[in-house]
This record gives sequence, C-alpha cells and structure tokens, in this order.
Amino acid sequence: MKKFLYKKREYNYMLLPWFVVFAVSLFFLIKSADYFIDAAKKIGSFFGMSNFFIGVTIVALGTSIPELATSIVSVFRNVPEIVAGNVIGSNIANILLIIGLIVVIKKNINIKKIETFEIFALLTSTLLFFSFSLNGLITIIESSVLFFLYSVYVLLLFFNREKNKQNEQRVWKWKNLFVLIFSATIIYFSAEFVIKSVVLISQIIGLGKEVVAVSAVAFGTSLPEIVVSLSALKKKSFVLAIGNIIGSNIFNSLIVIGVSGLFATLPVTNSLLSFALPLMLFATLFFLYLLKSQRIVLWHGIVFLTTYAYFLIRLF
Repeated sequence: MKKFLYKKREYNYMLLPWFVVFAVSLFFLIKSADYFIDAAKKIGSFFGMSNFFIGVTIVALGTSIPELATSIVSVFRNVPEIVAGNVIGSNIANILLIIGLIVVIKKNINIKKIETFEIFALLTSTLLFFSFSLNGLITIIESSVLFFLYSVYVLLLFFNREKNKQNEQRVWKWKNLFVLIFSATIIYFSAEFVIKSVVLISQIIGLGKEVVAVSAVAFGTSLPEIVVSLSALKKKSFVLAIGNIIGSNIFNSLIVIGVSGLFATLPVTNSLLSFALPLMLFATLFFLYLLKSQRIVLWHGIVFLTTYAYFLIRLF
C-alpha cells in the first residue's frame, strides 16, 4: 500500500510541472496570436484591403495561428499524429462548442448574409480532408492539393474584394510591423513548449498523443475563435461570429493540414477514424444545413453543446 501511494505521489509530481508548462505556453500562444491578428489587420487596412477580405483571410489566419503553429512544430518534432487530431478537434470545437455557446446565449439567430460561395468552400474543404484521411495517411501530394485549393479560395476572395472597399485613411506605422514579427516569434516558441508538454503528458498518463491533441490542444487552440465570436456576439454581429468559424475551419482543413503535410506524411490514427473524424463531418454537414435554412434556434445550441460534452467523455 505504501509503495502504491509513493508511486502515485511520484506520478503527480511528474505530471504537475508539465501541466503548468502546457497552460502557460498555451496562454502565451493565444495572447501572441491576438497581437498578431491586430497588427495584421492594421497592415491590411493600410494596403486598402476590404473589411470582408481582412476578415476571411487575416482574421481567420490569426485565430487559427495556434493550430498552424502547433501542427508545424509537431511535424518537426517527429510527432505528426498530433496534426490531424488538432485539426479534427478544433473543427469540432468551433462548431459544437462555439456555435453552441452563441446560440444558447442568444437563443435564436437569423442568418441571411452568408454567401453560397463560403458554404460551398467549407463543404468542399471538409469533404476533401475527410476523404484523404480515410486510408489512415494524408500524403504530401494530398496536402499539396489542399494547399493549392486554399490559394484558389483566397484569389477568388481577392478578386471580389471591391464589394467592401476600404475607404479609411491609411497611416503606416512601423510599430505594427514590429508587433507582427515579435508576436510571430512568441507564437513559434510557445508552440514548441505546447507540443513538448503534450508529448510528455501523454507519455506519463498513458494516453495517445492524438487523444490529447484532439481534446486539450484543440480546445486551447480554439480559444481565439471563442473570444472573437463572443466579442462579435456582444456587438450583435452574428454574421461575423459565424463567418469567423467558417473561415477558421476552411483554414484548418486546407492550410494547417496542407502546410504541415508538405514536410511529412500525416498519420490519422484508428481512434480518430472510428469516432472523431465522422463526428467532425456530421457536425459540419448539420451546421451547413442550418446555414441554408437561415435560422439556428435554442435546441440546436443545446444539441451542439451536449454532443461536444459526449465527445470529450467518449475520448477518455
């Protein structure tokens, strides 16, 4: 009995420091992403980018930087199984958790301004990511296809940027460029420590790295989307909140997977294939159905949050 208690105490001593490292590095990752997105928006405005173009590109990039940074670092640290888990978990959290929270708070949301192009882009990116994952591996060629499609997506948005032309006075500030570079540096090093702590925590508690990635890492890296969406909710800009989720999920499926997969073949483990990946597809399709119906009501939000809670329980 004493031996058991000693081992348990030793186990806790080993685990606690790495949980602290994970929490602190995740905080810096998210906070630096916030500074990055603010600086990027100001630089984009200086170059005359429309608010819409900035929102679906720079804002989506900014809120998805934690996913991208942790995924790229995981590849170079030789733990590529984290990438798919991170993207799948983030896409699930963005829809089930964030949209669920927004709807439960607001009760009913009428949606009339989501472009058909955006809906089609989310559907296409999700279906491609899903189909490429089914054999358990996402190859470099498949990642190149995803990356190329995102380039096409951005170009199409760029050529339509005149719809919301930016007419504000343009003022260049070197401070914005400095903040952009400095915050990007902090993002990189924070992602390094996030991945290192995830690997060690998973080893100590005996869970697969992809399980930690699809739950804790995915939730943490989705915090910027939560902050942006709730902020938009306060300003009664529901389209912005939903548009942020659409843009982030497109970015995750095409760029996070596409860029990370250029450096290594990305494994998709059986635990992801059997439950998390199908749930991501189902959540996305149901979300798209609600967007087409142009209304999301309270019971939809309750279903979303309940499903996300079940998702977390099922993982562990």
